[in-house]
Amino acid sequence: MNRAPMTRHLFPTACPLALFTLLSLTACEPLPILDDLVPVGADAVVADSPVEPRSESGARLSWSSAPLMEGVKVVVNHDSAVLIVPEVAGARDYRAFRVPEGTDIFGNLLGYEDVSGTVVHCAGHRQHNDVAGKRYTLLRQIEVTGLTGPTPIVVEAVDRLCPFPGVQGSEHATVDVTIDELPAFEQRPFSVYTEDEIRAHYGSLIVNGHGPGISLGAPSPKTTPKVLARTTVMVTPTNEPPPHVGTFFESFDDDSDQPQLLRQLPDSGNRSQLGKLLTNSRWAFYTWGADLSQFFIQRGELHSVLADWAQDIFSSNVAFPKRTFALSDSDYLHVHYEVASDTTARRYWWMSVCGAATAGQTLDANGLLRSQIIQTPFFYQEDGLNPSLAGWNCLQVFPLDGSPFGLGPNDTRPQSDLRVIVNVANGTNRDHVRQVSPNQFESDAIAPRSWYR
Repeated sequence: MNRAPMTRHLFPTACPLALFTLLSLTACEPLPILDDLVPVGADAVVADSPVEPRSESGARLSWSSAPLMEGVKVVVNHDSAVLIVPEVAGARDYRAFRVPEGTDIFGNLLGYEDVSGTVVHCAGHRQHNDVAGKRYTLLRQIEVTGLTGPTPIVVEAVDRLCPFPGVQGSEHATVDVTIDELPAFEQRPFSVYTEDEIRAHYGSLIVNGHGPGISLGAPSPKTTPKVLARTTVMVTPTNEPPPHVGTFFESFDDDSDQPQLLRQLPDSGNRSQLGKLLTNSRWAFYTWGADLSQFFIQRGELHSVLADWAQDIFSSNVAFPKRTFALSDSDYLHVHYEVASDTTARRYWWMSVCGAATAGQTLDANGLLRSQIIQTPFFYQEDGLNPSLAGWNCLQVFPLDGSPFGLGPNDTRPQSDLRVIVNVANGTNRDHVRQVSPNQFESDAIAPRSWYR
């Protein structure tokens, strides 16, 4: 594989909503971790009048009464920032938002507060893979996206979860849920909502709200939380690519460069159906086997919405840069990307490096694949099919959700695992797979080969 030109793929695959903020071919340092949940950041710069700030246009607002939140830290990125908040007694969620002109705050002396006319980013829960232990952990980090310069951001601890506003898409759409694996009372239509619809219902666009709805997958009711603590911090994004960026960097910060449908794709036999190809100036987006599929760019993020055809096959959304990158016998290729999405063994994202052995045979003159790459169920297993219909070399990396049962001497459930496989060139069947992951538990019958954590 070392000398073959390869394409780099960003796969928002088989998950209802995946957010991709950065893709760079570079050497990047990960965020150091304090306690498995919270990255280390610098002390945030506190703005003037942090408990009762004015709007960005200088208007006074009707904030609810709340004590000052102290000790917020920040990690700044290219066009976003991660705010790390202190623990606040009684907090069920944390939220952060700008206060641009047109924002309305409706607070009262009892501490309850509505925020309207902005984008509210929420911390939400981390889910744990352990039915006997703690199932959820309230996160203490919030990413605020779409920053372009020095920006005041209000940070609040609230007494209830931010509402789940439904899956956001570029267009409103509804899928009729009929699969009989669900109880009859859960077989209800599932809708995707536009930003305008979410704003009309909740007053603001809610990002990462986890509050439960009245039925499976339904938006949760609008609520007015009580603010337990508040501060306002000044955040300045770097507006520069991460250090050591090499040949490619993408932050998806051009909202005008939206993916547009180019054409339908022909069926590929038993590999997949209902293919579509969308493109923008730098990317090609492929979708296979979907009852509903959307791509759109918003506030520095690539969003992908995906629903299986008839809720019963393996569908995928795939994004490829419209250029190739050469590997070397004497150097390394570093690929760094950020995904704001959880994974399971059935719904996950992955990264793949695939390409023809001959230069110029991976992409055509328009940056589109000369031969399709289509995944099928269980391809991340040791007998997984080569995703390339032409049988190209492929290196694939899969972050998954650990194990559904206890492993190891302590019989505990790993929270996550990372699987790496290589599909050998010219091999399209299941005999041409090289499993790179270790046999960590010394028995493939107990757990597949993977790096478990």
